[in-house]
Amino acid sequence: METFTYKYYEEMLRTLKSGDYRFCFFDDSEIKDNQNIILLRHDIDFDPEKAVDIAKIEKKNNVKSTYFFMLNSGFYNIHNSKVYNVIKDLISDGNRIGIHFDESGNDGKEDNDISSFFDKEIHFFEKLFGINVNIISFHRPTENILSNKLKIPIAHTYENQFSKEFKYFSDSAKIMMEGDFIDIIKSGKFKKIQLLIHPIWWNNEKTDSTEDYNCFIAKKTLQLKKEIANNSRIYTLS
Repeated sequence: METFTYKYYEEMLRTLKSGDYRFCFFDDSEIKDNQNIILLRHDIDFDPEKAVDIAKIEKKNNVKSTYFFMLNSGFYNIHNSKVYNVIKDLISDGNRIGIHFDESGNDGKEDNDISSFFDKEIHFFEKLFGINVNIISFHRPTENILSNKLKIPIAHTYENQFSKEFKYFSDSAKIMMEGDFIDIIKSGKFKKIQLLIHPIWWNNEKTDSTEDYNCFIAKKTLQLKKEIANNSRIYTLS
């Protein structure tokens, strides 16, 4: 079966369920249990609409996960009605929402002087969506974060309890670095897994990362053209 396809993703979920893995949130008390547990998370780096496709598959298979969105992304705006509604729909379906925190928006502050920045983003996110934010994930985390040398005022996905006590797998750079996810799950080697999935990499058909980026660029270009046309009488779509 081709990896990074929606068919593969659904089969992976079914494999986890058939292996008696429990899908948990990061703040669930049962993650302390020594049983088969999966922490499934999605970092939305580029395209919130791709999260919808993943969420549909999860809903079909009665799976809930945690979706992390950026407050200061250069690629999407959480105030945009489409993006806002994507997030609200995810919440309505019982998923959890967290902040995908990008340190590059930290206004040049040192690592040890960012508590106020966290507080502002969390407060804003909670007010906008009417939720409590209990967990964040870092976008391109620094070594200080990965080694847990910083005092972070909120739980984050790279804490030892989530990255050491759980086996951490990711599809970053569209690579299954340690091997085929389904094969790993079937092996039963790991009782506790944290699995990071980036929706931008997943499609109906097999693609490479360049195709994924180019597809995203084409879609954003068309959206931008439509937005300009809607706001200017002198511009027409070509």
